[in-house]
Amino acid sequence: MPDPAIPAPPKPRSPLRWVLLGCGVLTGLFVLGMSGCAGIFYIIYKGTAPVAEVGAVYLRQAPALEAAVGAPLTVQRDWFGCNVQVANDTGTAMITYTVSGPKNSGKTIVWLTKANGKWAPEGARFSPANGSSGDVDMGTIPKGRSFGKDWD
Repeated sequence: MPDPAIPAPPKPRSPLRWVLLGCGVLTGLFVLGMSGCAGIFYIIYKGTAPVAEVGAVYLRQAPALEAAVGAPLTVQRDWFGCNVQVANDTGTAMITYTVSGPKNSGKTIVWLTKANGKWAPEGARFSPANGSSGDVDMGTIPKGRSFGKDWD
């Protein structure tokens, strides 16, 4: 009886599977982290929606803005450009909108204050995108509260 054949030695394992597993785990952690950040931004954005709606209504009813951009005008809140500070039943807010109409379009900043639990607009400034007609101020622009050097 002949001796059974000696089995071939096992092939050395490549580290490729560990590299791929590590890359997969890192990719998963990255996706989870980005999802968490997006979720936080969405919660903040939705949490300021009632305040932003007060500013949007103010802009839709502003005759000076309608004269600058034409009727009908569309008001759309920007994703970035929102600063809301609240303490108890008082607070201040600055929200940026994109306003467009048949004659012109541009950015508008609305300043709001909260007193006794109710938000009210103080004023707004419209800056046209093409820069042709100059800024349009509505209401009272608060001193010391601005949006960059161009808005002072």
